[in-house]
Amino acid sequence: MTMRDGLTLVGQDGPMYPISAITGVSQAAVRFERASQRLMESVSGLSGDDPAQAAVDQIQAKAQFTAGVRTLRVADEMTATLLDIIA
Repeated sequence: MTMRDGLTLVGQDGPMYPISAITGVSQAAVRFERASQRLMESVSGLSGDDPAQAAVDQIQAKAQFTAGVRTLRVADEMTATLLDIIA
């Protein structure tokens, strides 16, 4: 489904969310996992990565994930409010 403003929405038999929000959460989860792996490898001496940079990347990924989830929650609340108004 595509809205008038061009955003593609996803959802099957459930809430419809902007695909960019879902993509952002998914990308943040992957980024967090990679940063965690790099952090463990750098601390254990298996790689030459900087542990501080890996930790910063992990914190940034967590913040990105949290923001994406909040966006989805707001979208869900707005949809519920709209349905209440229509009903």
